[in-house]
Amino acid sequence: SVVFPDELGLDMAGTAFWVLASGTTDIFEIAVTPAPADDDHELLLTLNQFAAGDRPVRAYFYREQDERPRLMVLNDPSGDIAIVDLDTGSTDLVQTSWAFNQLEVFDVTDEETGVTSQEAVLFKSGSPTLVFAELGNLSGRGIRALSPLVLDSQLGSLEVEADTLHAVVNHSDGQRLSVVDLRRRYDVPLPASATISSVTLGPTGEQVYATVNSRPVLATIDLESGNPSEFDLIDPASQLLMIPALDLMLLYHRVPDSVTLARISDPNVQTSYYDFLFNDLFGQAESRFGGER
Repeated sequence: SVVFPDELGLDMAGTAFWVLASGTTDIFEIAVTPAPADDDHELLLTLNQFAAGDRPVRAYFYREQDERPRLMVLNDPSGDIAIVDLDTGSTDLVQTSWAFNQLEVFDVTDEETGVTSQEAVLFKSGSPTLVFAELGNLSGRGIRALSPLVLDSQLGSLEVEADTLHAVVNHSDGQRLSVVDLRRRYDVPLPASATISSVTLGPTGEQVYATVNSRPVLATIDLESGNPSEFDLIDPASQLLMIPALDLMLLYHRVPDSVTLARISDPNVQTSYYDFLFNDLFGQAESRFGGER
């Protein structure tokens, strides 16, 4: 089996892509460059091989502050990170005690200087630790460019909201959620007295909205203060959709088959609609996308 990195390196001189293959601890670069004018071929392919650690499972192409192209390669289960300098072929190994085999990359703009840098959050399902990596400083600073955040329980999955610089963490027990502020690197656990059926971030990224199975409430939590709130609904809701342009959120109720439109700015202002065959509509959407969303 092969694993392709999340991003391919592209520049004016040509292109390249990288492959992680099972049964080897190396990573292979296939470089594609324009052929000389007197060559019969339009393109030339070059194969290079780099050391990538003890068991590479994920790779990401990026450029550090010196603009040199590099690959960050995650190794699992060792938790080591191999930094491959694609110009020189050298590999620096950053040894860690954390577990990760997945990553999400996002851009962060310094509020004072206006400079934008690229960061990554590294994680693994079943581990309670998120590891933040400053990609621009990873080669020079090594482990000092990594910062762990330990959650209160094991992670199941993670989704990054790049626009608001937050991530929603579904914990593996299925009973809890956390929202992570990627800029400030802290998490806010969502209080849950029952199984959460749907969750989303508000349009400003400052609040989280959730619906709860078997309870007719809309639960919210303010990420700045950590204060939770609840708003009564006419029926329990199973799905929640934000419509920021209209200052509205749409809540779908399976029983009875209905929807409620509530104001984002004031969720107590609600209008409910019944008997519009929403059950059939949502059922078809779930079948198409392979499960509840």
